[in-house]
Amino acid sequence: MTRPLSPVAPRPARQGPHDPVAWEDVRWALLTPVLGPLADRSPDVAIALLGAVDEAVAAGRAQWRRRR
Repeated sequence: MTRPLSPVAPRPARQGPHDPVAWEDVRWALLTPVLGPLADRSPDVAIALLGAVDEAVAAGRAQWRRRR
């Protein structure tokens, strides 16, 4: 007699390195805990840091696209 297989939920599809990730989602998830307290004290500095992060990500994406 064989044992019945227990139902196992399928694994979620893993995102590969070539699958795009929504930067808006990642940016807010990662930067909100860091910039939140800073934005309370100095909103101009928080906005400048956020702009610098966006520029760095754009430069990284451009470099990655050139390599493809």
